[in-house]
Amino acid sequence: MSALEPSASEATFVDIVRDFLTAHAALSRVAALHRAGRLRFDEVKALVGDGEDTVLFRLKERCHELFRPEAEGADVGREALLDLAVGALFHECMKFRESFYQHSVYGPKVRALRGASTGERDELFLEFEKILAQSSIRVVEALQEAETLLHQTSVELLALLRARSGSGLLARLVLERGAEVARAFGRTEAQLVAEVFGSPQAAQARAARSYLASGYFAEALHAFEHAGDLSDGDAEALRRYAAGMQAFLERDYAGAVEHLRRWSESTGRRDPQLAEQAYVALARIGPLLDDGVPALRASAQELAERLRPFAARARRGEAVAGAADAGR
Repeated sequence: MSALEPSASEATFVDIVRDFLTAHAALSRVAALHRAGRLRFDEVKALVGDGEDTVLFRLKERCHELFRPEAEGADVGREALLDLAVGALFHECMKFRESFYQHSVYGPKVRALRGASTGERDELFLEFEKILAQSSIRVVEALQEAETLLHQTSVELLALLRARSGSGLLARLVLERGAEVARAFGRTEAQLVAEVFGSPQAAQARAARSYLASGYFAEALHAFEHAGDLSDGDAEALRRYAAGMQAFLERDYAGAVEHLRRWSESTGRRDPQLAEQAYVALARIGPLLDDGVPALRASAQELAERLRPFAARARRGEAVAGAADAGR
């Protein structure tokens, strides 16, 4: 596994943040529509329910998965609090869903039936009206409690963002969805980035490495170029790698060979995933070139052979071939 690749827990945490953004927007919309008298039950169904198709269910299940085992994370107390807050938010919204259903769907049906009744069941309809009056009160109370819990959840989650600020996947999410993330946490984009990562440059540097591991070379190059000072030799080597792989994709084969050569002269080539990708790209350059550039073809082939010992798949292929020869 490449040192640049995210762990499973890092990816799950970013999914939790992503689900929280969706839940925050959905609950805010539900509250605004309810206060305007325009809320429909379909909006509530999309927010909360007993299946993966509702965002709060997904958020609750992912928090249980990541935060309930005590071995996960350095700050177990903070993570356990977030898990409890999300669980409480889910259950309060389920109360809201049930009460709103009684009020907006069940209520009109009861009143329609009462209007068509001959008066023989007035006592039953009076009981229905009591239930509906109580549900109207519970709708307001549950929504107020859900909004309070949403805010408390955002406070706990923001603390975990700071604790996990080394995550490249998290940096990507914050940079890509800056306005949405800032709004959910009650900050401006600049305030949020500074609070979580220290500076925009630090966020870009973390995001750049994550883009690189995912094969988004243009995005990685852009992030490295916005990361400020690249005096760190490793960062400069990775920028060269991103430039070389993007040049290959753009069919600038001379640029690809030059950038990857400069990368290969650094310690960066020891990462097996990066070495594998560079090896494959360089090995393909020769067949893609016209006959008029033999020097470039030779340079690409020479560099590919230099990288072969570091390329995991190439090493596996040689091991398989060696085992086959030994068996003959």
